[in-house]
Amino acid sequence: MSKLLENKQFMHIASEVVVLLGVVLYFSNRNKVLSEHIEDLSQRLEDQEERIKSLENALRNLYIQPPIRHQRPRVNKESLRSVQEPRVEPRVEPRAQPSIIKVQVPVEVEESESDLDEQIADELKELNSSEIEETNLQNEN
Repeated sequence: MSKLLENKQFMHIASEVVVLLGVVLYFSNRNKVLSEHIEDLSQRLEDQEERIKSLENALRNLYIQPPIRHQRPRVNKESLRSVQEPRVEPRVEPRAQPSIIKVQVPVEVEESESDLDEQIADELKELNSSEIEETNLQNEN
């Protein structure tokens, strides 16, 4: 019986060692992955800082240096006058301002559906006629 008890204790200790070893391996692997990720991010940060510094230096150089003025080649003006066609300015038509139409609708509490339908139809006719008038005015201008 004591041999059986020793075997059980040995198996229990062995299983605890295996579980403990598995936990240690898991966390060491996880630590390694996270460390590599941190190193990658720190490298990216350093690269971005270098890029920002170089861009700041380029901006400073642009502000410090006077603008370079390119010299135009000298051309005989008389020869240009004979070659150039007269310049025609394009005519720009002013846009017509949209007009605002105020419609007052009397509100009655008790109306039949046919009365409401007639009022809606009348309002639609008014709107359509005002739109036609606006387009006619725009076409005339």
